[in-house]
Amino acid sequence: MVPTIIGILVVIVAIFTLWRTLRIVPQARVFVVQRLGRYHKTAESGPLFMVPYMDKIQAKLDMREQV
Repeated sequence: MVPTIIGILVVIVAIFTLWRTLRIVPQARVFVVQRLGRYHKTAESGPLFMVPYMDKIQAKLDMREQV
């Protein structure tokens, strides 16, 4: 019984970690990425691979022209 619960928890943590690794940046948007609380990079549109538990998206900026 106990090994089954531990196995389920390990699978849940693994799925959550993979989910946090890949982000998709929409077109005409820019994400500001922080690593351990400091500026790391500005991600353009497309796939963004992040280091789980270390990287954080600080801001999601819209780059479209505002009239």
